[in-house]
Parts: sequence; structure tokens; C-alpha cells
Amino acid sequence: MSAKSPKSAIPFPLPPRAKAAGGAPLPPAGLSVVRISLSSSVYSFPPLSRPLFLLLLFASFLSSAVAPSRASLPLLLPYLFLLSPLLPCRCCCPSPSFSSSFFSSFAASYRTSRTAPLPVVALCFFHRRPCFLSGQNPLLSFFLFPTAPIRPLLNLMELQFCGNNHSKELMNSANTYSSSIRAAFSYCVQQVRSYDYHHYLCLLHLPPAMRKTAFALRAFNVETARAMDVASDPKIGLMRLLWWQDAIDKIFAKKNVEHPTAQALSSVISEHKISKHWLKRSVDARINDASKEGGVLPETIADLEQYAEDTTSTMLYMTLQAVGICSTAADHAASHIGKASGLLLLLKSLPYHARRQGRISYIPADVASRHGLLITAHGRSEIKMESGEALSDAVFEVASVASLHLQKARELASAVPSEALPVLLPAVPAQVLLDTLRRRNFNVFDSRILGGVQGVSPLWYQLKLKWHAWRNKY
Repeated sequence: MSAKSPKSAIPFPLPPRAKAAGGAPLPPAGLSVVRISLSSSVYSFPPLSRPLFLLLLFASFLSSAVAPSRASLPLLLPYLFLLSPLLPCRCCCPSPSFSSSFFSSFAASYRTSRTAPLPVVALCFFHRRPCFLSGQNPLLSFFLFPTAPIRPLLNLMELQFCGNNHSKELMNSANTYSSSIRAAFSYCVQQVRSYDYHHYLCLLHLPPAMRKTAFALRAFNVETARAMDVASDPKIGLMRLLWWQDAIDKIFAKKNVEHPTAQALSSVISEHKISKHWLKRSVDARINDASKEGGVLPETIADLEQYAEDTTSTMLYMTLQAVGICSTAADHAASHIGKASGLLLLLKSLPYHARRQGRISYIPADVASRHGLLITAHGRSEIKMESGEALSDAVFEVASVASLHLQKARELASAVPSEALPVLLPAVPAQVLLDTLRRRNFNVFDSRILGGVQGVSPLWYQLKLKWHAWRNKY
């Protein structure tokens, strides 16, 4: 069942190609084909994991051969739960290459019913574990998600279901999206996954119709946020931001912009109502921040909150706007969540900026003054690098403001429309990061804060995220 893998797969519905990768015709009716793109990472497992896996695999195939039903799935569950603490959270990743080796690219598919499709089980020998695609079974999805990112796994594979009532519809819509648009959206997904992983997992809990817009907007945020970081000279970084400012004007003028993220944004804007004001506001905030000479500190926490809203809350505003959610309560909740998330991420980035710039930024001057952190050097105010407990106290004060915003956002939850709740799920990573800072006594230079996802185990983070999404909470 080896086949050439597509260059990428996109976690939102785009019309599939009429032919499988490599020009092969679509499979016969009733058969679900799973093609897997695997990473080159190797993980070590207990010696008995592979024999046990093969034994359970053989038993499951015997069961499915006699009576193809869900009854065969429980045979694999003991293996799953036995090794759940040892399984990596990002085991199956998209890769531009696809190995035809039996042990690295074998996939097993269950023949599905036309009326009630069975869950698909992809067997990944490379990582010596079964990969479950739970389909329409939310209970199974809930129990399996903690061991691996089930939704990412599902969406990082290209699934083609044929032989049912949807076949003709899929065929007719196969050429709706050009290859360039597909590549643009795939690029957006990879950018968010690589540089904003905690939000990447949040976006995968959005309804499929929302994901395309959300990934394009988040990729835009990644591009502007990293503009100064990837540039060797601050002037070059500022030029990148100014380029994005011009690109927004061209996108709304329906002019072509040769950049994958810009192309994805253009596609989204042509389909949904997205305000140009929010995009411009986000870029303008980063330009103003990059234009500050000598690393001028924000004067007050209110200034820092405004920056967080302009760069983070705007992403939530635009996502709500694109999917047609008009709710004052949802907008207010998005504002609070964006401010909290922005403030906490700025605190988390303090060590990075200290190493890169040789100074501590994003601590408001009035907060630094209250804790005796301000010194005057070269005619400007700076924060002492070796501040110790005083810096932790200042971080605690800023984090307390973020905590207050999260509390206010949750107080609005009862008035927020149910369809807006998945959009506000970024409150979960913000709370996780806040809890991490609290456990480390608000010492942002503690290396454990940068480990895992928001300072916690990826397994625990995904379980927490899944729990909130399942309960429709944020």
C-alpha cells in the first residue's frame, strides 16, 4: 500500500484531487485509504512493545476478517493504554518525502460501511504504535487523544473516502482549488505548527469550516511576530513589517502578492468578511514596537495591554468576524483572552530578548520602578539584568493583570454564543502558562518554563485542551 505521499496535508476541508498522488486512480468503492507522511524521528520503546503490538494486530485482523465491526478495536486498546505514558505527542509529522519501506509506511485500512463508517486504524510500524482515526466516534476520540494528537494525526493525513454518496460530489469539486492555493494553505499550517504550536493545537479543535480562516490569520501573525527575530539587522526586520503593511493594501485591492501567507489571506478575504482595520492595526503595533530606539520600555501596564490587544486579540476578533459571529460578549471575552495571552507570552519571551538584545524589555517602567529595577544608563532607563527576586515580583504583578483578564473572560462565558466557544479556546494555553509561571515562582529565567508546551508535558497539555473543548469551555 505504499504510495507517493502528497507534499503536505491541510487540516480543513479542501476539495480533494480527482486522482491520488502519483496519478493513480481513486480506490474502488467502499474502501478507505490512509496515506501517512512520517517524520524521520526515532523514539525508543520497551523491548516488548513491538511483539505485543504485532500480536494484538494479528488478533484484530482475525476479528475483523470474521466480523468487520467495531468489536476489533478493543483488542488494540490494552496496548494503547499500556504504553500511553511513553508515547510521544508529535509522533507522526508531515514530511516532504515518503519512504516506501514496509516498516515506515505501512497503513492498514478497514472496509467501511456505507451507512455508518467505522473508525479507521492506521498502523504505523515506524513508531511501533497504532494510530487511531476516530472518525465520528467522540468517545473513542476523547480516550485516545491523550496518547497522541488524534486530531493533528487525522488532519496531517490525506484521507480519501470513495464508494459512497459523496463520491460524485468529491469528483465534481476536485478542481475547485488550484495547486498554488493548496500550497499556500499548507504553508500556513506548517508555519503555525512550527512557531505557534500551542495555538496550532487550539485551531485543530475548531469546526472544519473555521480552520482555513484561522490558520491563514495565525500564519499572518507568525510572519509579523517573527519579522524582527529572523532579521540579522533591525532595519531589515522593520522593512519586512513595512512590506506586510503594503501587502495588506494590495490584498484588499485584489492584487496578487507573491507570498504563500498573503495568498492564503487573499483567498480567505475573498470568501469572508474580514476587516482591513484589524490587520493593519496588528502590523502597525509591531512597526511601532520595532521603531522604538534603544529599547524604550512601555510606560505603564495599560500600554502593554494595548500592545497585547493589538497583536493578539485582533486575531480572535477577525476569526469571529470571518465566521459571522456578532456578539458583544464574545468580542469582550476575546479582548480579555487576547490581552492575557499577549501579556503572558511577552513575559515568557523576556529571556529570549535579554539574550538577543542584552537587556530586559516588556516590563512597564512604572512596575519596574516600584520594585527598584530601574537604572539609568547611556541617558535612558533600563532594567537591571541581575535582578533576582525583584524581577520575579515585577513579573508577578504583570501576570496578575493577565490572570484578572482570564477571570473576566470566564465570567462572560454564559453570555457567549456556543459557536464562538471554540474560537476562544486560546484561553487554555494562557492559563497553562500562567500556572507554569506560578509553579516556578514567576522566575522567567527558569529553563523549565520553555520545556514542553507552555512549560508542561505535551501529553498533559493536549489532555487539558481536549477536556475543555469536550466540555465547551475555555
